[in-house]
Amino acid sequence: GNGKVLSIVGNTVTINILPDPFSVYDNATFLQTWNIQISNARGRAVKLVIANANDVFVPTGFPKYAQRYSYDGITWEAVPLPLMAYLATGVNSTLSAVVPASKYNTVWLSYSGVYSVDRHTRYLGKLQVAPSVQPVTVTQIGASWQGRSIDLVQIGHYTGESVKIWVTGRIHPGETHGSTWIEGLLDRLVLDADEAS
Repeated sequence: GNGKVLSIVGNTVTINILPDPFSVYDNATFLQTWNIQISNARGRAVKLVIANANDVFVPTGFPKYAQRYSYDGITWEAVPLPLMAYLATGVNSTLSAVVPASKYNTVWLSYSGVYSVDRHTRYLGKLQVAPSVQPVTVTQIGASWQGRSIDLVQIGHYTGESVKIWVTGRIHPGETHGSTWIEGLLDRLVLDADEAS
């Protein structure tokens, strides 16, 4: 993930969030999201402390924020707010979350849940072979600085007079919720057979 472990004391793991890659589009490096895996967690209530919470792009979002955790990397749950704490102490503000004890050995912790490259690839394959009222075409239109595919999903036939609507998601690396939203939109447009689709 993108959390640098500073210390592990008992059941408390303290990390610093590492910055996302530099965004040429925004001319900035963002620091907001994290994704880490903790092993040997069975039967333990694990506490995650983010030591550099004050350095993030939007620290004002933390007071009502709920850390996400998962035992399978697919289904994400929110840590109940009473188990969250944002200590705004100026320069050294911290965010902490206590993940409930589990019968599982490994737990993944994330800012907003993880939408993996593997899930993205599987979903695009599902879209292009799914029965649909409108044809679906998936085309690679570029590559990220890491060499990952940037894909265009086209729905329907286009003529010179067709109305074109562009929808983008996950402009910044940590915005995994954008990928989840796009998946829901495409499910509705392509896979549902109701009138709205």
